[in-house]
Amino acid sequence: MERVLVVPTNRLFQEGYFQGFKSAKELKIDFVEMLNNYSMFLLRRLAEKDPKFKQVIPYIVFKFHNEFFIFRRLGLGGEPRLHNRFSLGIGGHISSLDGSNKGAKVIHEAIRREFEEELYYAGSFAPQLVGFINDDSNEVGKVHFGMVFLVDGTSPHIKVRETSNLSGRLVTFEHLTKFEPQMESWSKIIYGHLKRMNQKVN
Repeated sequence: MERVLVVPTNRLFQEGYFQGFKSAKELKIDFVEMLNNYSMFLLRRLAEKDPKFKQVIPYIVFKFHNEFFIFRRLGLGGEPRLHNRFSLGIGGHISSLDGSNKGAKVIHEAIRREFEEELYYAGSFAPQLVGFINDDSNEVGKVHFGMVFLVDGTSPHIKVRETSNLSGRLVTFEHLTKFEPQMESWSKIIYGHLKRMNQKVN
């Protein structure tokens, strides 16, 4: 039976509750140390129904110059509650199969596994932690907590592997706005953050 990495919800917010996106600089805790101290592997079927725990989800955003890779979750496989939604990130659970270590090593093992399972990509892969997502506005969000990683790509040659489950392509930042109404909630949160950053630069 699948076991996934979780953290008690009260431990995640011991420095203050937040809703939406918070940058890695803003979060006043060492998240890796928190995982080392408080995380555990819990049966996924239990974790999906218990908001006393948050499943930690690495969420990877791919960017190449001014283009972002946008996915559409098709009506097969994965989380049924997210079918036919657009996504700016590819993400998945940290499984006990990724390793017994609960700190940075298992996180990066899970990131690479998830990325390589879902995508063909010809360039370098150096994910950088940029922030965190908490969204308790829906049933999916109530039991998940996102670690947002950015891959600043060195090649535009990227495509989905499992075309029965996902479709995807690179689009310019300016064109993302037309996908926003159909984005899943986490992607809407990230897109809002990206828009604010873009406004500051301009």
